[in-house]
Amino acid sequence: MNKSIFREVSISLIIAILIILALEGVSRIIYTPSHLDKIMAVLEENHSRFWKVKSNLHQDFFGAEVSTDSRGFRIGAADKTWSSAKMRVALMGASPSFGWGVSNHETYCSKISTYSDNHIATRNFSQIGYSSYQGTKLIDEVIKSKPTHILISYVINDLDYYRFFYSDNVPDKEVQAKDQSIITLRNFAKGLMFPKLFFKFLKSNQSSIKLDRETRVTKEDYISNINSLVEKIKSNNITPILIKFPVNMPLQENTEGDIQKIQNARIRKRGLEYNLALQNFANEKSIKLIDLTEVVRTTNKYLFLDPNGDTIHPNIEGHDLFAKKILKSIL
Repeated sequence: MNKSIFREVSISLIIAILIILALEGVSRIIYTPSHLDKIMAVLEENHSRFWKVKSNLHQDFFGAEVSTDSRGFRIGAADKTWSSAKMRVALMGASPSFGWGVSNHETYCSKISTYSDNHIATRNFSQIGYSSYQGTKLIDEVIKSKPTHILISYVINDLDYYRFFYSDNVPDKEVQAKDQSIITLRNFAKGLMFPKLFFKFLKSNQSSIKLDRETRVTKEDYISNINSLVEKIKSNNITPILIKFPVNMPLQENTEGDIQKIQNARIRKRGLEYNLALQNFANEKSIKLIDLTEVVRTTNKYLFLDPNGDTIHPNIEGHDLFAKKILKSIL
C-alpha cells in the first residue's frame, strides 16, 4: 500500500514539474521584458538593505557594459591600486553615481582616478535605487574598505515615491524586510518568466501609479540620515564630502489629471528643497560640499542621457565634467 502511495505521489510530482517547465518554456517565448524587468534583472532582494545589485555581473545594462565584484559593487579602474594609494575615495550614491547607461571606466568615480594619473584610488559603492536611508545600512561595509575620504551623493531616490522592492506606501524607515528564507525563495522565483507573465495579466487593467503616495524619505529624515552618515564617517577618522547632485527633472506642463506629471512636478520641487537643505547642513556643520548643480548651470552642453526620456542619469560628458569638478575640489 505504501509503495502504491509513493508511486502515485512521485508520478504526480513529475507531472507537476513537467507542467511548470512547459509553462516556463512557453512564457520565455511569448513574454517581452519590460523596462522594469530589465532593471530588476540586475537586482536581488536583500534583508539589511532591501535590495542590492547582483554580484559578479558582466552584462549589458541599457546600452552599457556593467561589471560588478563579488559584493555587487561596480568594478572600477583603480581597484588594483586601492590598498597602496595614499588617497582612497569611496563614493556612496544611487544610480546616477553608479553610472546607469555608461560603462565602468566612464563613470565619474572611475574618471576621478584616471584624471589624477592614478594618484587617487576610487571605489564605487553606489547602488541602483538607493536612498540616504539605505546608505545608513551600507556605511559600515564602506568603512571596512578603509577609505580616506567618502563622497555622499544621495538625493534622487529620497524624494521619489517608489521602491524596486517593498513598494508599499510607507517611508523607507518603516519598511519591514522579510526573513532570509523567504528572500532566498523570492530571488529564485524572480528569475522565472511564468510568474511575471501571470502577474502582468492580473495587473493589465490596473494602474500602478497612485497620486496618494508617501515620499520615500522626508526632507527632515534626509538631513538626519546625512548627519548620521557624516558622524559615523568622522568617528572613523575619515573625511566626509557631500555632493549636491542635480535633480534634472524637466518642467511639467499641463499636469491637470496626469498623475505621473503631477508626481514629477513634485519631485522637481522637492529636488530644489532637499539640495538647499543639504547646502545649509554643510554650512552649519562646516562639511565640504561639492556643487554639481553648478556644472549643469554653467555649461551649454546637455549632460544627461536623453532630453526626451532619461533626464536623470548623466551621459558620458556629464560624468566627465562631474569628475573634473570633484577632482579640482578635493586636490
